[in-house]
Amino acid sequence: MVVLVQGSLTLGDITLDGGSDKSRSANTDGGVFNVQSGGTLTVGTGSTIRNSTTTGNGGAIYNAGTINLPGGTISNNKANTGAGIYLTQGSRMNISGNPTFNGNTVSFSETTATNGNETVYSSGTAEQDIYIAGYSGTDAASLHVTGNLTGTAGSVWVWAAENPQIGRAHV
Repeated sequence: MVVLVQGSLTLGDITLDGGSDKSRSANTDGGVFNVQSGGTLTVGTGSTIRNSTTTGNGGAIYNAGTINLPGGTISNNKANTGAGIYLTQGSRMNISGNPTFNGNTVSFSETTATNGNETVYSSGTAEQDIYIAGYSGTDAASLHVTGNLTGTAGSVWVWAAENPQIGRAHV
């Protein structure tokens, strides 16, 4: 079941175990949550979102609105892209505490080279905790970090638009 967040939703001390077998796998964006434009999801300390699988984007959370992460754990989720959290056009994510990311993976299979009649394929898995979809202009997704990303490999992937524009960057 995917929860559509259209208003505000705050998670306290709760564990959401999404299931990773085929019979419980979601076929949409957001394995557990799909935050709509104008919606806000806050994942508080003591909250865990784990073991969710989707063939779409955002194994745990697909975000078109706002996500606040003052804490919580996002772990062992799988998706086509953005195994932990997928940020789409116009979305915002604020990390102000110490959320933990572990074991969020995407699988890939692609053609890496073609030489005459030979085609080389590569496949495997990669850890992908946060994925920021690239859009140019003012509708780009934004990630604001004033806290810490913890876990085994807290990874942030950014797909850049063809002509990305950066208004302000603070490192």
